[in-house]
Amino acid sequence: ILLVEDNPINQQVAAELLESAEAVVTVAENGLKALEAIRAVTDREPPFDLVLMDLQMPEMDGYQASRELRANPHYDAMPIVAMTAHAMVDERQKCLDAGMNDHISKPIEVDKFFATLSRWIVPSGQEGIASAIVADSEAPATAVSVAASGTDEPIAVAATAAASVRPERRAPCIEEGALYLPGFEMGTALSRLGKNERLYIKLLKQFLAHYAGTEEQFWTAFEGGDATGAQRIAHTLKGLAGSIGASALATASAALEASFAGAAPDESRVLAKTCFAALAEARATLQEAVNAEEAKKPAAEDTRAVALTEEELAIKADLLRTLEGYLREDDGEAVGFLSQHEREMSRFMPAEVFANLQTLVSRFEFEEALAVLASLG
Repeated sequence: ILLVEDNPINQQVAAELLESAEAVVTVAENGLKALEAIRAVTDREPPFDLVLMDLQMPEMDGYQASRELRANPHYDAMPIVAMTAHAMVDERQKCLDAGMNDHISKPIEVDKFFATLSRWIVPSGQEGIASAIVADSEAPATAVSVAASGTDEPIAVAATAAASVRPERRAPCIEEGALYLPGFEMGTALSRLGKNERLYIKLLKQFLAHYAGTEEQFWTAFEGGDATGAQRIAHTLKGLAGSIGASALATASAALEASFAGAAPDESRVLAKTCFAALAEARATLQEAVNAEEAKKPAAEDTRAVALTEEELAIKADLLRTLEGYLREDDGEAVGFLSQHEREMSRFMPAEVFANLQTLVSRFEFEEALAVLASLG
């Protein structure tokens, strides 16, 4: 499957869900890169069993990329499924007119995601996609119990709180099995991710790391007269907020995005202030949770200081060599490779170095990522 998506968090969600169903995923960060990836495959027809195509991307959007693919009869049999935050009838028709076969709404919901893919993919020798639908429908309910307001406690905690006249404030927590983020619709977000807490926590941390400068970027575009760029930022925030369950931010960014359809600049300016206040609040909650998690780690803890066996050294060398190859070729597959081998690779370098490497690769800052690898010796 070729995943065409420019946003690192959306890439992470889609790629991990697909890989959990045993799909082989190639990532392209825009329409131009997608065309290059497709044209580079010459040993099978069609080149990919399916293309997941985001619509709003820099350099070349999903509509233009799809039209170019459909202009070549060699790619007629290759399904293209749009990924769109707009579920309107006219949006779906626009996708069909560009040559796409179907659409998936963002934020991604696991059951609908796999149900849509199963309409267009016939697994070869395995039941990965089909079985993923069954597995999701039969999965037990998540242990996290959170209402839309984000204020409900898990049952055991609620009972304890009820017994106290003045329960102490419960601090945000971002640890598996003990998730608690007031103001976040965690139950909804986890349902969309197939109740995968590990993936959800990873997305939350990526959101915190990647979107610190979003407000400044918005105002630079807005005050500079770049309404399209400012609207795109609001659109991206809306989708990401929905993915992580930040409901207040999702609502505010949706209103901000819609304001560019004809509202006066002063109205957009007011809505932007509301939007970025919601962003600041969401980030503050996440930062508090991350800080608390870091504080629990023993001082100077670093299991990577333990001497590696010869076998581990060989595995390390092979993984780093493969990743370096992707980075040197400017190949978006580096994102999926690092995600797929996160557990192994994180053992071979200090935690802060690996975190930096993840951030650089997810942002497609491959030159900087190569410098990190070089520093490892």
